[in-house]
Amino acid sequence: MSLFDKLDKLLKNVQKFSSSEYQEQRQHAQSMCDALKKMKKLERRLKAELEDESDPEQKAQLQQKLELTHLQRKKGMEILKEVHRKMKES
Repeated sequence: MSLFDKLDKLLKNVQKFSSSEYQEQRQHAQSMCDALKKMKKLERRLKAELEDESDPEQKAQLQQKLELTHLQRKKGMEILKEVHRKMKES
């Protein structure tokens, strides 16, 4: 790679990081990360409550909440991966 190619690549990176679109994507990704962390804490708390619960009806409700939280978190992680992929491409 020649010096001009390296400089060109460096300039493109500087432009990318300074663009408002990139900053918006980065902020969106950060807020998603925060939400996913909260969901993980909720998931852990629900698992602990489920283990301690003895009432079958309560257990069923907790299990349903746990499954729903897990699916939402999984979908959120997939979306976050897509956002990160788009950020790398641009």
